[in-house]
Amino acid sequence: MSTQTGAGTQELTVVGRYGTAVLSAGAPPQVRLCVLEALGGPPRTDAASDPAPGETGVWVDPDRAPRSAPLPETGVWVDTADEADEADEADEADEAALRAQEDQEGAEQFEPGADSGRRRRGRRVDSADMPALAPASADTADAAASPDSGADATQTLGEATIALVTEATPPLVRAVMCAAGHPNPPDAAACQACAAPLTGEIRQVPRPVLAVLSLSTGQAVPVRGDVVVGRAPQAPAGSEASTQLITVPSPAHFVSRSHLEVSVAGWSLLARDLGSANGTVLVRAGMPPVLLASTLPTPLIVGDLLDVGDGVTLRVDPPL
Repeated sequence: MSTQTGAGTQELTVVGRYGTAVLSAGAPPQVRLCVLEALGGPPRTDAASDPAPGETGVWVDPDRAPRSAPLPETGVWVDTADEADEADEADEADEAALRAQEDQEGAEQFEPGADSGRRRRGRRVDSADMPALAPASADTADAAASPDSGADATQTLGEATIALVTEATPPLVRAVMCAAGHPNPPDAAACQACAAPLTGEIRQVPRPVLAVLSLSTGQAVPVRGDVVVGRAPQAPAGSEASTQLITVPSPAHFVSRSHLEVSVAGWSLLARDLGSANGTVLVRAGMPPVLLASTLPTPLIVGDLLDVGDGVTLRVDPPL
């Protein structure tokens, strides 16, 4: 605070941090203190309070700051994952450009022929550049087939490929045995294989061949599991992996792709039409021919004849 005199009147000047106030000389001390507090208190006199040259104390938006001057640190958190993604994108762009340049250089290495009329774009692979495969010798084949090699299958010399056929194990069924050891249905009166008397012993045995389908084409198909017959048969959904697919000729296309299914239930054979276009006829001795249903399977007996059309028939014969 300082005292000044003007126009015959003595005045009191109060200087604060935020400004200056002029009071009358007779102002009470409490009023002076209140005015000084309103002005932010007494001004600082140390050198540290003075702003550095060039600093105005006004906040400047970093986006609008001149690019020549370094941007002040704002203290805003920056997601490092975004920076890493941007770096990865830049690396991928560089790799793509490098691959394009290598492809172009590789294409320019091969000049087109005189009669091609255009630049060759791709690399031509000559068979002479490929390594020749050495023929297998007899010693090599013998070593592969020897017991010391650890191979379980026998390899035949001169075969180009080896087909490994894995036969599924048939399910077990209850059977009554005869004196010769042949399995039979539990309700059989005598052995179906040798006519020997049955011992009455019941065993669980792998299901044997129940019948043989003799086709008019000359094929003989032993039936131990499901069989699908058609012009281009396919196993139905949910069928067993051991389902046999029997292809038959049909020049007039009277036989459908998947025409007839013969399935096994216990010791019984069942036949079902698979929704074919012309149907399947069952011919049984002493009975008129009937069409097989496609919803419910029909039991078969030895001697039945199944006609699928186009001259193709299947006869149910006893097992060999």
